[in-house]
Amino acid sequence: MSKKCLCGKTTSKYSCFSVNYPDSKRELIMTQEEMDAITYLCPKLCNKFKSCGKHKCQEICCTANRELGPAGDPLSKHLCQIVCDKKLSCGEHNCTDFCHKGFCKPCKWVSIKPVYCPCGIAKMDPPVKCGEPLPKCGGPCATEQPCGHPCSRSCHGGSCPPCLEPVERLCKCGKELKLHMLCKDGEVDCGKACGIEL
Repeated sequence: MSKKCLCGKTTSKYSCFSVNYPDSKRELIMTQEEMDAITYLCPKLCNKFKSCGKHKCQEICCTANRELGPAGDPLSKHLCQIVCDKKLSCGEHNCTDFCHKGFCKPCKWVSIKPVYCPCGIAKMDPPVKCGEPLPKCGGPCATEQPCGHPCSRSCHGGSCPPCLEPVERLCKCGKELKLHMLCKDGEVDCGKACGIEL
């Protein structure tokens, strides 16, 4: 008799008795042919894309049927179980879900510690979701910049902008004092000829 494999793609010949009258009580005295007839697996590799659309199923004689949807895969053989592990939009944590289509869900991490604004005045009590913007206090930043001037902006996250403090500065050759310069501009040229004998 012809019998289809578990995935239904291949048929093989077995004796009528082993196909029609399998008996679990006779397992110890069953022939190899009878054992094979009960669970006939073909040698074909599935090679169909899993639920993520990126990885392929490497099961031999796979019984999953994508056309029937979830009902065609009761053992979830085509559910990708590789962890996504992509960096989330927060930039700090990785996705812990199984490999999936589309964008990752928002970060699920929650801090149980209070969060303060950069100057330490305003406070946000826990729980604080990852990626939540820092609380605003409205006070001055007052961070001393490398040039020695305090930051002129109100309290903010991240690095301070270039210093816009008005300063007086000698040009590179030291011949002229430039007025109303901005601290961020650094060294300046007066534009005059050098005049030093070579």
